[in-house]
Amino acid sequence: MRSSAMRGGAGAGFAPRFVCMLTALSAVVSWVIVSGAGGQAARPIEPTDRDLPTKSIGPVSFVLDTGLFYSPDGSPLVEIYVQVPYDQLPFVREGGGFVSRVEVVAVFENVSGNQVGGDSWSREIWVEDYDQTIDPRTTYRAQATFSLPPGEYSLRLSCGAVDSEVKGEAYRILEVPRRTDEGLILSDIRLGSCASSADTAVVLPIFPLPAVVTRGPFIPNAARSFGTETETACAKAEVYSFDDGSTDTTAATFTVSDEGGNIVWEDRESVEMTGRATEVDFYVPIDSLAWGTYGLELALSSGDDRVTALRYFEVDESRVGADMDLEGLIDLMSIVATEEELQTLAELPESERKAYLEEIWRSRDPDTSTPRNEFRILFFERLKEAKLKFEEGGVEGWRTDRGRVYIRNGPPDRIETSPGVTGSISPYATIEIWYYDGTNARYVFEDFGGNGKFTLVDVIQG
Repeated sequence: MRSSAMRGGAGAGFAPRFVCMLTALSAVVSWVIVSGAGGQAARPIEPTDRDLPTKSIGPVSFVLDTGLFYSPDGSPLVEIYVQVPYDQLPFVREGGGFVSRVEVVAVFENVSGNQVGGDSWSREIWVEDYDQTIDPRTTYRAQATFSLPPGEYSLRLSCGAVDSEVKGEAYRILEVPRRTDEGLILSDIRLGSCASSADTAVVLPIFPLPAVVTRGPFIPNAARSFGTETETACAKAEVYSFDDGSTDTTAATFTVSDEGGNIVWEDRESVEMTGRATEVDFYVPIDSLAWGTYGLELALSSGDDRVTALRYFEVDESRVGADMDLEGLIDLMSIVATEEELQTLAELPESERKAYLEEIWRSRDPDTSTPRNEFRILFFERLKEAKLKFEEGGVEGWRTDRGRVYIRNGPPDRIETSPGVTGSISPYATIEIWYYDGTNARYVFEDFGGNGKFTLVDVIQG
């Protein structure tokens, strides 16, 4: 960890008509995945707690994130981070390569709906060959900083081609708190990659400053998502002392907790305050974490003064198979794989599992001419949603009956609930019926004990 002086004043549908046979959840049901119709204990992560980045809606997919910081004079600063995969941008042949002209528009509104800030920018992105234009792993990243007074705001951001109606939009609610002049203040945590000096992050300026391109070891990750390509994530925060410009040494504790609230990584350092604002750098060992969502907490204490910042991030699905235990891996893949594939997976040595997993996903890719596997993307998007929506009594949402039906079929067109059937063990028993109009199917779940644990009891076709 380093400390240094601070800077001055930033359920989609599946691929068209593609279906794939799946392993049965019970002996009487066979499945297809189809387009949706519509360590130390800490507090577990609740769905409503997850301040994760915002995904866009519309034809251009991108990710939006925000962070709260302060200028040296104490004015609040809101940073925005945007990340757009190249395959979401329109490229045209020009000169000896391809170019995409991207426009980003950010608008801040107060609670009354009045615009109080914002700006728009356009950039030209040049690549040499066509394969780069369709690579979802290559991303355009932008960062901008705005000065806003204390208050509640909504941020609307659009991204797409210049002079085109084809754009994506993202909406995010944020609060700028009123600053105190006493004690320590901690900013939000920036998360990113420790990149080589050859990597580039485009920084969008506050109007009317010119565009700034920074080259260095830190590139913000707006998605806050890391995979096998990242061994260590970089994190940055800023601690402020506006009362006396303290130069004391402050104790810093960094912890990473899993979804159950268990601390899986911890580090302690000391930070020497260097005036009114000090930058704190630290590093998170991503390669030691399994796939899932984590909470990263930074706590600073000096005497009786203690401040904390919490930021959630994800270790993406590329780590599934890299470090998941065999039993859990088989349980997860049973949602999508055949019995034969599961048997092969169970018999393979650990060193060969990841390659075989890639083959399972590749065999279900509806369009092998592109690097993006729509089947795999949709599977894990629904799996994340199921984890949030259908956790039952400590059982992860994707392991429950409702969660697995949701992953295979997407959100139902409608849900009906009614009292449980005669003979249920609780007067509070409930039946829940999911209707899928496109396939003319109904899935019947019953909560026999009235405790929120639903069991799939029937599937009705036609």
